[in-house]
Parts: sequence; structure tokens; C-alpha cells
Amino acid sequence: MNGRNPKKPGTDPLGHHFRVYRHIAESSAFLCLSPVDVCVYLALGRDLRQSNNGDLSLTAKQAKERGIGHHLTLAKALRALRAVGLIDITSKGGCQRGGQRLRTLYRFTHLECYEHRTKGIEACKATNDWERVKTVEQGKALIADAEEQALALHREKTKSLGHAVTTTRTRGDGKSPRTRTRRDVWIDEPGHGVTCGEAAESPASMRVSGGFGEDAGNANHRTLRRPPLQVAIPTADFEHVEEVA
Repeated sequence: MNGRNPKKPGTDPLGHHFRVYRHIAESSAFLCLSPVDVCVYLALGRDLRQSNNGDLSLTAKQAKERGIGHHLTLAKALRALRAVGLIDITSKGGCQRGGQRLRTLYRFTHLECYEHRTKGIEACKATNDWERVKTVEQGKALIADAEEQALALHREKTKSLGHAVTTTRTRGDGKSPRTRTRRDVWIDEPGHGVTCGEAAESPASMRVSGGFGEDAGNANHRTLRRPPLQVAIPTADFEHVEEVA
């Protein structure tokens, strides 16, 4: 024996329990909840003791063990409970430097919250925030607004910046040759533009599909009396090299 009396006055003979008071269960704030929201409310209250209100958490792993299968379902239910004032956050969790993750801590607003200095939780009296919900319609509207705000925040965090994403190729696609002029911007890799003219100072643009053919006499870019001047102009940031045929 450890000196504790399991049957001392004031203890429940059936063990630990979490009370759902009738005036809360019949309130508009509670009646507008979905069945999943109620399950999360009970799952969070499962760890409530005499002095740890404000130091309550419900991780995805704990929620799954208590019947809430998906972390998004858990997050949505917690937002609903906060929206109608049944619970409130006492310490915002998240990832710290070094990869350490802190849990988000909650309190039930109908109970007194006690101080926990090591976790930055201040003591406060019961605030009963759920009493501000006067009708079921008002409670549902508050939950909808909370979801809209969460969606807007998600869009803000995940919105793309810069220009539109270019199209991608599948692995089976062949790589077609690219010809670019000197004015073209850098795309994926160094390339070259091929020009034709009498002098490099005034080139005339031309296009080549796969390279030069073996029979140069049939090239459609030649004149009758003068061979062409072919200039290869690199488009990367290295020294300009010209090859004159």
C-alpha cells in the first residue's frame, strides 16, 4: 500500500470522470456542435484533473486512440469548440528552432484555470465564453466564420509567388532542339542561336530544326553567288565565341 485511501470521502468509487453539466449541454453553444465536435470535447476532457485546466492538449495520436481518425477532423472540431467559447487556447504550440514541437494547450472556459509558470500559463477565473452564444443559428455562423478564416490563412500560406509554372514533360517525351536569338532569356541550359548574313554586325535570323544537312548546296538560306556567314552565339554567361564558316 502507498498510504492512499481509495475510498476516502469525496472520491468517486468508479474512478476518474469528466462532467458535462446540464446547463452547458442544453446551451445554444453546445447544441450547434456536430457529433464529431462533441466527441473531441469529451476526448479533451478525458485528461482533466482538479488543477490542470489550461494544461490540456489533444494530439493527433491521442485523438486517434479516442476515436477521432484524422488530424484535419480534429483541427476542425477544435476550431468549432473555440468559436462557440467552450474552450480557449492558453499556449500556442508549433515548431521551434532545432525541430522541437510544442503542443497547443487548452482550457475549458467554465472552469478556473490555474497557473503553470514553466509553460507560460497564467491563472484566471472561469470566463464562460460559451454564454455569448444566444441561438443555435448564431453558433453555427460563428463556426462557419472560423472555418472561413482558417481557409483564408491556409491560402495565404500556400499561395504561389512569381511567374506561372511552365509545362513539364513526361519521361517518354523526346527532347526537341531549341534555337534562340541573342535577345532570348535564359531558360534551362546554355544554348546557341544561328544567324545568317554577310557580316556579324547585321545578321539575318533563321531557324534550324535539327541541325545542318550533309548537302550544303541545297540549303534554302544560301544566295546564288555568296556562301552564307554562320554565326553561333552562346546565350549563357560565358565568353562570346564566334565561328565563321
